[in-house]
Order: sequence, then structure tokens, then C-alpha cells
Amino acid sequence: MSIQNNIPIIEYNIQMIGEYDLEGECLAGFVIIQNVKSSECVLGMYNADDLTVVGKIDTREESLVFLDLYLKNMNYHKIYNYIYPDGEERIPTHIWKKDGDKEIAFVNGKKVSERIDIILEHEIAEMKHVRDSIYKNELSELDFDGSKPVQRDVYGDYKK
Repeated sequence: MSIQNNIPIIEYNIQMIGEYDLEGECLAGFVIIQNVKSSECVLGMYNADDLTVVGKIDTREESLVFLDLYLKNMNYHKIYNYIYPDGEERIPTHIWKKDGDKEIAFVNGKKVSERIDIILEHEIAEMKHVRDSIYKNELSELDFDGSKPVQRDVYGDYKK
């Protein structure tokens, strides 16, 4: 996760299982993670299949900028890199660009697909809650809707 040209970027390095694996989209979500030493909260991503943290933004300040840009424009880019065990490329890198209510996929700079992607009100509320928690630098006991958080984590020497 990073910011480039004022656009939040979410990059996935997808480890493909074998030669014939073609399922290329991953299910992921945002998570608040906290450094056990400094208590600093930052934005991270978790894998929805097994609820493991798969990446994070390095600082609280960068996390807040990422979330502010995300919430302000609802624009972002998702980059999918497909990595096969033998290193051979079977699916080229896909870049999905959010543009209004559409996500447009590009491969080698050429538009290959388009789909409707409407961000729901509860997703916006959840992102605002995540942003507020990082701003306050605390792990909230409850999620935005009053439920227990699905995922949050602490880290010490966590590697991206």
C-alpha cells in the first residue's frame, strides 16, 4: 500500500498455487494494526481467506493521508501481480483503476475490462471509523457498527 500522484495504491503479489491456477483476485480488507513498542496505529491489509495481515503502511501519518485521499475521492488503483512457482508469467499484471462507480482493468496499458464498483455506505462508515481510530492512535474495542472487529493486529518487527 502506498500513495503515488495523490492516488492510493493497493498492490497485491498473488502467489499462484500451480501451473493451471487462474483464480487471480484476492479477497482482502483493511485493518488497524498497532506497534507493541510505540503504540502507533497504522493502516494494514488482511487476507480474508485466513485473516492474516499481508501488508501495512509504515507510518501513522502516511496511513491518514492514504485514508483521507481514499475517502475524499473514492479513487484508488489496485495492482495485481501473479507469481507462479516456476517464475513463468501466465497472467500479466492487471491494474484496476477506480473511476467514479467504475473499475477499469488495464493490461500493458490497454483497457481489457470494466465493471461497476459502488462503494456502499457501510463501507464508507467503516473506513471513517478506521481513519478515526488511527487518528486517535487507538485500537477500538468495537467496530463502526458496534460489533467486535473482524481483524486487527499488533506488530513489533512486522515485515511487509
